[in-house]
Amino acid sequence: MSDAFKPKAAGGDDRHLRRAERAGALLFVYGTLMPDVDADMGQAQRARLNAAADVVGPARISGRLFDFGAHPAAVLTDEPDRTVSGVLLALHRPATTWRWLDPYESIRGAPEADDYRRVSTIAELSDGRRARAWVYDFVASLRATRPIESGVWRPR
Repeated sequence: MSDAFKPKAAGGDDRHLRRAERAGALLFVYGTLMPDVDADMGQAQRARLNAAADVVGPARISGRLFDFGAHPAAVLTDEPDRTVSGVLLALHRPATTWRWLDPYESIRGAPEADDYRRVSTIAELSDGRRARAWVYDFVASLRATRPIESGVWRPR
């Protein structure tokens, strides 16, 4: 595990997790924004997010992951056997982070033109704890992609 991926806050501290959850400060990331990813795409945003959040720990959500080459896209689903693996983060200042992170995720404020939408879902940590977190759910066309059956994205 790289140093960037080690929890900065006590990952097992349920009070910290619940406080962040109540504040709407939890974010599940699964691609170029994961702290331990070594990808060209999103380097500046990843560094900025690493400074703006604490790693809570490895987690997963219900969904399907799709491969767009330089980045993945998650589509939420209720299928219990379909999961996306990633990392749960606790944002220091969520409102400030959304202002720059939403545009990076192609959210322009016009739902018919947006590639993603930021939605709330349940993330399950590797220790079994569950918390409500924000995630970027892909809403654009999946025609030019293929599913990542493992639910785990790695840069090429």
